[in-house]
Order: sequence, then structure tokens, then C-alpha cells
Amino acid sequence: KIVRKLQEPSYGFTSNGLTNNPTGVKTGNFEWIEVPDGSTYVTYTITAASGCSLEVQNSYDNSTNSTNSNTYSNNLVSLGGASYRDYTLTITVKKQYHKDQTFYKYIRLVQALQKPQICFYKESSYINEVYSSGTPECGEAYYLYDAYNVWLNSGGKLYYKVIAGSGETVTLKDKGNVIDSSSGELALGPHRLELSVSKTDYTSKTFPEDYVFVQGNLVNPSFNTTNGTKTAYSGVGDSSGDPWRYTFSYLGGDNSMICSVSPGNSGNSISLTVDGRDETYSGFILLPGNNISTYKLVITQTRENCKPLVTERYINVMIKPVTVTINEAALKLNFNESGKSEIHGEVYMRKNNDDWDLLRKFNGAEFGDEMNWDSYGHENLSYTLYTPSDSVSYKSVGLYESDSGDNKDWIGNVIVTKDLTTLRSEADPQLYAKSSSEGGSHTSEHRILLKLTE
Repeated sequence: KIVRKLQEPSYGFTSNGLTNNPTGVKTGNFEWIEVPDGSTYVTYTITAASGCSLEVQNSYDNSTNSTNSNTYSNNLVSLGGASYRDYTLTITVKKQYHKDQTFYKYIRLVQALQKPQICFYKESSYINEVYSSGTPECGEAYYLYDAYNVWLNSGGKLYYKVIAGSGETVTLKDKGNVIDSSSGELALGPHRLELSVSKTDYTSKTFPEDYVFVQGNLVNPSFNTTNGTKTAYSGVGDSSGDPWRYTFSYLGGDNSMICSVSPGNSGNSISLTVDGRDETYSGFILLPGNNISTYKLVITQTRENCKPLVTERYINVMIKPVTVTINEAALKLNFNESGKSEIHGEVYMRKNNDDWDLLRKFNGAEFGDEMNWDSYGHENLSYTLYTPSDSVSYKSVGLYESDSGDNKDWIGNVIVTKDLTTLRSEADPQLYAKSSSEGGSHTSEHRILLKLTE
């Protein structure tokens, strides 16, 4: 019986369900099949003529498998960490009335070209690497991009370096334009980086674009004042419990602290609110308060392709403390009587609504000139005022003049108060009051000359 010689079967190769046939490149007898990574299997299928059976030996694991069918499928062991792996398949085709025929299929699995790595750096020396911070914060249009933050005051550029494999040729495009494929810099804003890589004997690859957004970091604004001074016990300024503390000279004539805010980078757009109300950042005033009165400043800076920067600063503004001391204390007794008079009673001073301090107790003190001012000794009192509304007061209690015998001429009680704003406006700051005796037959005048210092 004459039969046709058994023919070599056909071969098919798939990876992940997709056709993955040899590339046409050979190393000796071994045909290359490229796999994307070390874990991908290649499934081979051997198909002989109808009515044949197959016996297949794999050299990698020295396994032999037989089938009564004319089709046989199995997997080639994946690469793992190897760059390539060789397999020799020995296929024996059998059929009744035919002589067995043996064929050889030589396969080399090789890892396909991988996407080169792009590393990003803060500076052109390529030392400090920068990693994505997530989605850009400067606009919803860029939600597909990965943001890389750079400091605007350090040049506002992102530096890159491409790391490719040995023998590979890389092409790098940004928005379709070829740029340096080894290293370079990216300006602020969106970039679409496309990498292509080629190498002798390998299938060239073009990889999906990387969406990179170079996002500028803005510098904190500066707070400025033309007449204020930060105190030695000033805080950090980032909370109401630890505010910046400033003072200005109230005696020098200023009623407020004159302020401005400067952007951290030239060209930034800037807006300002003070305690929730809009202010002109280039010039505004802060009125003095007290130790617990604190302003909240919210400074917002924006700039194209930059992350908005909102800075909160808490500032406590006070006048420089003013010390009030007594230059002279005097009485004028307008009794129109000759000779000396003896005065009894007390006079007091105080700050705001504090307890009264005794200025002088008169126990028969002699006043020799009833129609003119007569100064008297007193306690060395002083008061420190911290706000324009702080005040000092003077009062007399139970003052009378005693003549010879038991006669008493009562001097009417007085009380006078002035706040710092009023005292500051006077050429000769003083507390002055005039009183009338019982029945109004006599008058007396009281004068406390004051000295104000910062």
C-alpha cells in the first residue's frame, strides 16, 4: 500500500488569549517569541493532519506527552527573572499504515522591550528625586495628569532623566514634538510624554503617553508694616493662640498700624481678607486692641499652572505701652482769706475701674497761698496704659479747711477721668477739676500735671 509521507504539523502560539507568533528573528535554529514580562505564559498548539496522533517532548523539563488526537496544547514555562529561555519541542507524528515522522521546533522566549523609566528631579544635578503628589490642584481640566510640584523661586522647572536598557535607542516626544531623550527640563504646565524604544532584533515599541503636570509651589507672602514693631514675645502667627504681636507708637500720633501684604513670588495674584472682610492687600490698617484682641488675615495667592496657596496669619496689634506718672499735684483754694490754711481729707487716683490708690492724706497740711496754686507732696503713683481707651482718674474725699477754733470750711468733692486719647491730644496732659464748698461761698481747684512716656 502506498501512502503519503506524514507532513510536519502546524504551530500556533498565544499569550493571554492573543496570537503571539514568532517575530521572524532567529538565534541559530531558535525562533524568537516576545513576551511582555516574566510572568506571561506562551501557549503552543500543535496540529497534525486528520487521523494522526502526537507525542511531544519538551526539553526544558524533559517531559513527554502523548495524545490520540491530532492536536496538542501546552504551556511553555514563563521567563520568571530570566531575559530569555530556550525550548526544544520534539514532535513525533503517528498514523496507521504510516512511518512515524519526527520534527523539531526550536523556540526562544525573550522579554519584549520594556518602557524606559523616566525619573524626575528638583534640580539639574539630578540628585533629589520628585514624585507625583496626585492630581493637579490648579484646575479640573487636568484630572488625568499626575502633578509634580516644583518651587517657583527655584526656577519653576522639573528636570527629567530617561533610564533605558543596554543597547536601546529611545525617542521621547512631548505633545508630539521630539525632545531630548536622555535628560532635560520641563516647564510649568501640562506635558504629554510619549516614549518609543528600539533595539536590534527586537520589536520596536511605542508606549502610551504619560500625562505629567509640572505644578508650581508658591512662596508664603510677606506681612509688612511701616510703623509697627514685632515684640520680643511674638508668637509663630499661625493660630489665634500664638499670634504675631505688634506694637506702634500711639504718642507719636498714629491711630492705627499701617500694613501691607506682598506676594511670595513676583507676579502672583493675591487677595486678602481681614476677619472675613475684603481688604486691599497693598495697603490697609489694623486698629489697636488689647491682649486678647487678634486679627485673622487670610491671604490667597494664585498663578497659572501653580497650586493655590492660602496662608492664614493671626496678628495682635497694640499700642506701645504708655506710662503715666505725676509731674505735679497742686491745689488752689479760692477762699480769699489771708494767712495759712490747714487742709484735711484725702485725694486718690486710679487706672480704669481699678481700686483707688491714695495719692495724699492731708492731716492739717498747711497751704500758705489761698489764691494761687500750691503744690503738695504725694505718693509716687504711676500707671501703664495699653489701649487708647485706658484712662486715669482723680478724686477728692472729705476735704475741708480748718481755721482757728473748730470752724470747718468744707471743700466740695471732685472726680475727673480722662482716657489716653484725650491726654495724648493735650499740650500739657493733666487732670483738672473745680469744686464749690457747701453753700457755694468758696471754690477750689485741683490739678494733677501728668507725664506720658513710652
